[in-house]
Amino acid sequence: MDAASYLQVPPSGEVKIMPMATKLSQTYVPVEDRLLLISQDDQGHVYRLWLTQRIATDVVLALTGWLENQPESPLEAACGPVAQVWQQAAAVMQYMPAIPVGADMSAPPAATEGLVQNVELIRGDEAYVLVLSLASGASLTLPFNPTELRQWLSLLHGLYETSGWPLTAWPAWFKRPLATAAPNTVN
Repeated sequence: MDAASYLQVPPSGEVKIMPMATKLSQTYVPVEDRLLLISQDDQGHVYRLWLTQRIATDVVLALTGWLENQPESPLEAACGPVAQVWQQAAAVMQYMPAIPVGADMSAPPAATEGLVQNVELIRGDEAYVLVLSLASGASLTLPFNPTELRQWLSLLHGLYETSGWPLTAWPAWFKRPLATAAPNTVN
């Protein structure tokens, strides 16, 4: 399967109604050599979505490419990588850790679980949206504003380091990710 078969940018104007994540935790699971995204949608339903290194790397390349090619001001466009370093540092400084998904529930509801088969990337004027789809047909929308996207990418970068996955997909302007309390879990 090549990248084009699971990583898609839909045509402009196409809208799908899907459950939207309101909370997201992620961890690297060494025995699976995969990332586990645990999310809760706006209805309280829990999702356990597995990302392979291949899909995660293609998502990283696409999202960091968008950040590099969508400067927020003329000054950022002129400064290139220096502006990216500054924007990344500013986003990381604003990060506020949250309670992991399910940790605040006495009995978490049954979860939709599976390997992510398809990722649609949608870039709006003020948001970045990932739609993660499973083979079962279930899907979940992950919306990010630019700051949240940079924070999530920083957490993802930390999981790449924890996993020992190659960092070649990460741009040179990407700095050390957020420190985490546990070596292989971030929220």
